Amino acid sequence: MFYRCSVVELRQSTLHDGTRERLIQLFENDFIESQEALGIRVVGPFRDLEDHNCFVWLRGFPDMDERSRMLSAFYDGPVWHAHGKGSSANSHGSLRS
Repeated sequence: MFYRCSVVELRQSTLHDGTRERLIQLFENDFIESQEALGIRVVGPFRDLEDHNCFVWLRGFPDMDERSRMLSAFYDGPVWHAHGKGSSANSHGSLRS
């Protein structure tokens, strides 16, 4: 799952009421593949069964230097520019690292 990943992040997103499924759909349709194309390993999302306004996911990187490079490439890239503002508007706080 996280082969050759010495850095693994546990990400928890707390969302506004009623937006979880819409954000998970965006995450699955756009954010997973675009991160994996950069070499980021993504696992999830996982729905919190007790909190319907929360989902959890993990992502892995070879090391901290690569993490920085990969995250910059993702957050400065076309997919985040197209969808990032809308995804962050559905959450309490930023989805960006």
